[in-house]
Amino acid sequence: CAGNGGACNSCGNDYKDNMDSQFWKTTPINTSAYQNLSFSWWMDYDFNNTGTNDVLSKYWWNGTSWVVSITSYNSSSAQDGLGWFLHTATFTGTQTIFDYLFQFTSNSIGTSFGVYIDDIQLSGTLLASGVKEENNSLSPVKIYPNPNNGIFTISITNDIVLTITNEIGQKIRTISLTSKNNHKIEISDLSEGIYFITGNNGKEFVKEKIIVTK
Repeated sequence: CAGNGGACNSCGNDYKDNMDSQFWKTTPINTSAYQNLSFSWWMDYDFNNTGTNDVLSKYWWNGTSWVVSITSYNSSSAQDGLGWFLHTATFTGTQTIFDYLFQFTSNSIGTSFGVYIDDIQLSGTLLASGVKEENNSLSPVKIYPNPNNGIFTISITNDIVLTITNEIGQKIRTISLTSKNNHKIEISDLSEGIYFITGNNGKEFVKEKIIVTK
């Protein structure tokens, strides 16, 4: 409820009539390294069944202004009063920053328990443009063998901090390497699949793809 419970008849119970509550992330998320974003959240909602003027709207920040979603929720929505459901919105292409806002408003005709939101997640696909192609012969980072079983060698020419991510951009671990030629790396605890190693050696950004097979 808005105002840390101040806009509830009692916290955990029905919301008040004539309510206007907003919930958003105060700091936008830097998404410049990603494309094709997917925003998801779990939601449980139950609005007053005597009218559809109690409504939850969603807004997305596209870097310039708030854009209202074409999808909103009220008492006539299919999942009203039926418990928790996963909701997803997708954004094709690229944008440098992303933010979200949920706005709930009610009229003066009855109330119910309102809206609960949990497990908000934002994911995307790492961009390949603007970085070196995987395993490029000119890359300052070389990985072999590749594919591998989770044990491989990284050859570098300069000190570098490398980040290992999975296909949806989730960070797996970070590795700090000195300018020694060869470093043995073991990630055999990870599931088989495609992973990306990214980093900056102070001169250029590098990105390499590794394939783990078991």
